[in-house]
Parts: sequence; C-alpha cells; structure tokens
Amino acid sequence: GEMHYKVYLDPSQSKKFAIPKGNTVIGRAVYLTGSASFLDEEGEFHYDVKTGRLLYYSKEGVDGLRFSYPTLEHLFVLDDITATTIRGITFTGTDDYFLSKNGHTGGQSSSDSRFGDFPDRAALKLQNAYGLTVTDCVFTELPCEGITGRGRLEDITVTGCLFENIGSSALRIGNRERAWNERLGLENVRVENNIFREIAYIYRASVALHFASAKNLTVRYNTIGGCSYSAISAGWHWNKVTWSAESAGTMPCVNLYNVNISGNYIFDFMTEMADGGAIYVLGGNVDISAEDYVNVMRENYIVFTKKTGTGRMVCGIYLDACSSHWLVTENVIAEQSKAADEKGSPSHSRRAATHFIYLQHEGVDAPVYRVLCDRNIILGVRNSGYDKHPTGISMQEYEVFRTYVNEKNYVYEQNTNYVTQREGVPTAVVSYIQMAGAESYKGDETLLESGDY
Repeated sequence: GEMHYKVYLDPSQSKKFAIPKGNTVIGRAVYLTGSASFLDEEGEFHYDVKTGRLLYYSKEGVDGLRFSYPTLEHLFVLDDITATTIRGITFTGTDDYFLSKNGHTGGQSSSDSRFGDFPDRAALKLQNAYGLTVTDCVFTELPCEGITGRGRLEDITVTGCLFENIGSSALRIGNRERAWNERLGLENVRVENNIFREIAYIYRASVALHFASAKNLTVRYNTIGGCSYSAISAGWHWNKVTWSAESAGTMPCVNLYNVNISGNYIFDFMTEMADGGAIYVLGGNVDISAEDYVNVMRENYIVFTKKTGTGRMVCGIYLDACSSHWLVTENVIAEQSKAADEKGSPSHSRRAATHFIYLQHEGVDAPVYRVLCDRNIILGVRNSGYDKHPTGISMQEYEVFRTYVNEKNYVYEQNTNYVTQREGVPTAVVSYIQMAGAESYKGDETLLESGDY
C-alpha cells in the first residue's frame, strides 16, 4: 500500500499554504509531491526547475534508457483566425512549465487570482476565433489543457474528438470576466459527440468542460467519464440580474442565454473534489419577472459510480449562485448502490450531505430563481426502511431537493419519477440511456440488467 506521513504545519507559515478566501490546509489531509526527496521507486523522475536537471531513479542504471523531454507548452496558437477547420490531428507531448515555476492556488475552475486567468497552456490555444471547426482529433497525454480559448469566440464547433489523460480542462473556452461584450464573448458554440476520459488529474480544481458567459451554446451527446471536479460547468458570475427579457441575449446582458445541455452521459465525476456536480451552472440570466426559460438541461444520463467522490456537495445537477431561467427536464440520475458498500459506507447514508439535484436555496446569499425541474428520473433512491428522514420529510424530497423549491422565487419541482431497486425501470428511462453519450460510447445499459444502478 501507499506510505503516509503526518505533517504538522507551523501556524506562522500558514499563509504560504492558503487557498482563496483564507481557507488553509491546517487540520486537513495533505498530499505532497514534486520533490526529489520523494524518489524511491524504479522509474520515478523529478525535474528541478531551478537547475534544469532531470533526476531519474533506477537501480538498474540508465544505459540504453530512452526518454522524451517536451519543450513546447502549445502546439498551435491561433490568433484572429476565421473559417478554419482542424481535422484528424493527434495532439500530444506538451509540457507546463508555468505550473513548475508558479505553483497552483486551486480557485474556482482553477482560476488563479494572482494572474487574473485560468490555466492557458494548451495543445490548441485560441485568441479571437471566428468560424473554427475541430473534428475527428485526438488530444492525449497533455499536462495542462486540450483546447483553451480567450477573447472573442464565435461559431466554434468541436465534434467527434477524443480527449484523454488531460492534466487540466479538456476544453475551456471563455473569459474570466463578468462582462460579455464585443471583445470578450462566447457565441454560437457547439460541442457534440466527443469522448472525455481521465480529465484534470493535475489541476484538480479544473472542470472537464468549462464555458464562461455564453450565448447560443450547445453541449450534447458527449461521454464524460473520469474527472476530478465537475464534468460540465457553465456561467461566470454569482449574482442576480435585473435586465429585462427584451435585453437578455444582447450586449452586455449575457451570462448564459440559449444554452442547451442535453443527451450527455456522465459518470466517475467529482473523484477528488467537493462542492460541484456532473453538470454545474451559476449566475442569473434574466430579471425574475421574465417568465420564459432561456436555458435547458434535458435527457442527460448521470451515474454515481464507485469512483464518484463521496465528499460534501457531490451532486448530479447543481444550480448554484442565482442560477435562473433553467428548465431541467427528463434527466436520468442513477446510483450504483454496491459502490457505496464497496467504499465501506452503507448505501442508505452515502450522500448524507449531497444531492441528486441541488438548487441553491432561500436562506443563503444567492438563491436560484425561475427554475423548473420537471419529469426527471431518479434511479436508486432509498429503499423501504429508510423512507423517512429525521426531519419528517420524505427521503425522496430530502435526497433530491432538500425541499429547496420556493414559490416566491418561482422555483418548482414536479412529476419526478423515483425508481427504487425493487421496481421495474420505465421504458422511457431505457430510451434516454440508449441515446445519451457519444456515438461510439453510449450510456451503459448493463447497469440496469441486475438492478445495480
């Protein structure tokens, strides 16, 4: 097994270990890496950024040893491009010297306030792109990002690609700014029929697919399996807005407008982090008086597996911080109960501090508004014997919504279909699972055959 050591932090040195908003590592488990003193197994190596020396541990010697040493942080940097197609290219072999020199603070989606940006070392880096298509490409073994984009990004399509073993976000497009304008805006973006595997294994606070403020964004029929934090994140402010329905979608009245997240198959998410979800959105989008829903999550298939994290607030769908005008409908959220048993936790208590669907609620600083959760399907809710929470409300309400519906803010839940392990799975559920995900990696129906979903 792994060897662990207890480390004591000198309180006078705590600021050196601080993360945003003053939360420190005091009293928490810490994983240390990146020191030559940790080399103790065959094949381990360490790069000393100060001396430029590469140290390699081997009892057999290094005669005949072959190794590669990446020197590029980007393979393509495209600035102010128009009408461009990138097809059938494999991107691999970059490095991330920025991380070695500066470390990582782990802000929201790996945002770093020291530099006012997200990680931007990527195989494909975009700065102002109009009419770009990336299709049938492979992004693999990259220590930072696959595709990253800043500035004005319009008419962007990513389809039919494979992203695997990516150190930070596989796909990150958008700006660390709260003002959507002609210089900084994400518009007409489609991300469809892609596979994402093992994402954010270095930058643990990065999400697999990150979109900042966006207009006309479609994310559908993708398969996302294995990510340290949230699988899909959209939006970049935490505030209620007062712009009218007539102004919504026009500059600068955009956080998320006409966003469609549908038909995605997501599993093994939140494997390392807490306070996130398979799908995570944030920010107000229209004044509360506007009645129409401008964004939709539909027919996504989300599975809590044995690799899904069990920390605080590990959610299936998470509407945070004034999220507004969302229709959340016909999504299938399943739990593999055996996974909980394998982790040594009884299945009925596995998510005592988390939710299948979470709505930021009244009583906190930024409750959601104008949200309708309709006809969602929850597989694997608590069996009989655990059908009442100590508060007296039904376990279904507690587990799924924590009664965070709120008529004052026009937040409603209706027609939720709860399916326990003792009931048959509706035909509609099977059809949603069959449709979800990329063409070559659809939803796993075998989870349903034994009732172990």
